[in-house]
Amino acid sequence: DFVVAGYLDNGVNATKLQWSDLNDETNWVSGSTSQSDFQILADGNNINGMIGGEFGLIFMDTSVIRMSYVGSPLFFQFDTISRNLGCLAGGSVTKFGKTSYFLSDNGFYSCDGTQVTSIGNEKIDRYFFANVDLNKIDTITSAVDPVRKLVVWNYPNISGTRSMMIYNWQVNKWTKVNTTCQYISTISTASITLEGLDAYGTMDSISTSLDSRLWAGGVFLFGGTTGNYISTFTGAASTANITTSDIEQGYNSVVTLVRPQIDNGSCNVSIASRKNLNSTITFSTPISTDSNGRVPLRSSGRYHRFNITPTGLWTTAIGLDVNVADQGTR
Repeated sequence: DFVVAGYLDNGVNATKLQWSDLNDETNWVSGSTSQSDFQILADGNNINGMIGGEFGLIFMDTSVIRMSYVGSPLFFQFDTISRNLGCLAGGSVTKFGKTSYFLSDNGFYSCDGTQVTSIGNEKIDRYFFANVDLNKIDTITSAVDPVRKLVVWNYPNISGTRSMMIYNWQVNKWTKVNTTCQYISTISTASITLEGLDAYGTMDSISTSLDSRLWAGGVFLFGGTTGNYISTFTGAASTANITTSDIEQGYNSVVTLVRPQIDNGSCNVSIASRKNLNSTITFSTPISTDSNGRVPLRSSGRYHRFNITPTGLWTTAIGLDVNVADQGTR
């Protein structure tokens, strides 16, 4: 029930936090009849972002501080829950439920108000920092897709375009996509009548199902902006492409058959076999599954990896059954 502001006076007071009176966003004067006050946060350098709720979280350069209401005379108590680890950019901060998510200078983290947990340790963080344009990191934005239970970061990449990192907090898995969207946010829709659909085209040209939450008023959705347009992420799914890690059986082996386990669909499979780990990875021409769901192959080497492109109406790709046998050498 307070309005809270930080990084005040155009950054002159970058560590100053100030809040309004209780239930009165117009009163910012401290006094005996007001709960408005301010706090200088000396632990963490600049204030980069804030999240409210049952408690506040203040994200600084090198710390995360919890802001808890305690009543008169201090009003708020400030506890540092993370030192030497803070927030790289304010636009990376977003929240769902009691958990906040943010980008630090060494990767992605979540915070439940008591502790900070890494969610992108190792390859996720390495991939991101190898592809982000840090000179434009202040343009990063973040949002939650409450329907699909995703946290999404939209960021500038080193190619001069924009990409998104997507984290599913239920299964603790990540994916990445390229996008033309410059800004993302959680949005609330206005209700649309059947007559109002005319603004979006004809019944045949509208790609979004009439049962979609997009048309229901007051429903929170994941969206953003592309140029001068508000955008939502709907439409047909992109073609999936799955690449396995290497398998190894002995010093030299030959793969003769692959049986993909993909429900309600078939797929195309290609293989890359090589003798040494530092050899070039070159995939063969893709081969489609036959009527029995098998892909005949003959590829020899020490290390084998597979590239799978599911086709048809499928939802789950489980794995591969691979026939591989030892092969002699000369």
